Amino acid sequence: MLRWLQATLVVPVCLLLALPAVAQAVPPVLATQTGQLGAANAPRARTLFGPQSGNSLNQPFASEGLTPGEDYQLGPGDGLSVHLWGGDSDLDYPVTINPQGKIYLPRLGEVRAAGTTPRALEGQLQQLISRRSAATRVMVMLVQPRYIKVFASGQVDSPGVYTIPAETRLSETLRLAGGVAENGSLRQVTVTAVDGSKRSVDLYQFAYAGDLTQNPKLRAGDRILVPMIVRRVAFLGQVVRPGLFELTEGDTVSSLLELAGGANREGALREATVWPGGLRGEPAALRQLNLADPKTAPSVLTDGDIVFIPSQRNPQETSVVYVYGSVSRPGAVPYRAGNRLSDYLNAAGGPAPSAWLQSVRITRAGRNARAEVQTANAYEILYNGRYDEDPLIGANDIVFVPESFFSFRNVGDLSGLSGLFFGGAAIINLFRFR
Repeated sequence: MLRWLQATLVVPVCLLLALPAVAQAVPPVLATQTGQLGAANAPRARTLFGPQSGNSLNQPFASEGLTPGEDYQLGPGDGLSVHLWGGDSDLDYPVTINPQGKIYLPRLGEVRAAGTTPRALEGQLQQLISRRSAATRVMVMLVQPRYIKVFASGQVDSPGVYTIPAETRLSETLRLAGGVAENGSLRQVTVTAVDGSKRSVDLYQFAYAGDLTQNPKLRAGDRILVPMIVRRVAFLGQVVRPGLFELTEGDTVSSLLELAGGANREGALREATVWPGGLRGEPAALRQLNLADPKTAPSVLTDGDIVFIPSQRNPQETSVVYVYGSVSRPGAVPYRAGNRLSDYLNAAGGPAPSAWLQSVRITRAGRNARAEVQTANAYEILYNGRYDEDPLIGANDIVFVPESFFSFRNVGDLSGLSGLFFGGAAIINLFRFR
């Protein structure tokens, strides 16, 4: 059992180590070069991987669009339409709130509008007009929200000053700034107001739990700082959202598992396994964890840990060998006792033209459930007849054929491959947009 768990854990780790250091699952963002967010020049979504069906976390951040809500606070620069009807009136007055926060209407003079909502202003005007004409009704519409300037800095794609509609949320502004860089933190974003007050924002709570308080509306002069990510862990196997997650102070196994969507219906919480330092490929002993036990839930993880939740089904029902990398048909190949490396390479359709056969890696769980890696020169075996160097392959071994300049940039191909390892559970969320 431990051998199978270690071998299964090593698969996504090999994929992770083949990529640049990435931070965590995150929805893609929108990018623009205009520095202006508006309906007329709406930026296009920039994604290095396409959205995966059924996975809302690969969709863009939830957006309220450009229509302000009922709680929109009016301010200088907002354009309004004041419509009067009933009795002898049928008039429209286009007005703009002046720098003093007031609007001017004939016969009523100046009326303060800043600091209130359109509905509240409507009620205020109704009271004033009813003194002159009881039959006249008032309707106030916001036709042009004012624009404000904010500053984005730190680990964003395009730091600088951005002009945005008032009360645009933080996530929308990060879209405008090109998104958070691959090493940028989403859990410790700092927003500093013009008066010097600061607040720390955890966008995970917005993206995964829908907490709008963790995706605040910005005010004029706000400064956004996205720091470097410091620590991360991975949840793999039978979880709703497998992937890398940023680790912050106070996080527990249960709180991070909640961010990962919890275990799916096939997940065996009682048989969870922790690979300490697995993201760094450390050959540490596996640690068993019963996540169904409330006493275990508060357990704390450390940087680089991998938590693997296996399937409730018996993993030994079908033995396979995983062949991936630069082969024609990567995936799981049925295990046959006595077969060697060359047999499984041929079963995977043979090496691709870009394969670097001189350094094929075979990973398996060794003694004390520690990962062991063997390197074989498949070129000599396949093309020079060095069959004495053709190693035996065991059940659940992992064969990896690198490319000459290996980089898993086609994440769509990678997500399809990962489905073979995890029975269709895509691990697209392991990867960070840039």
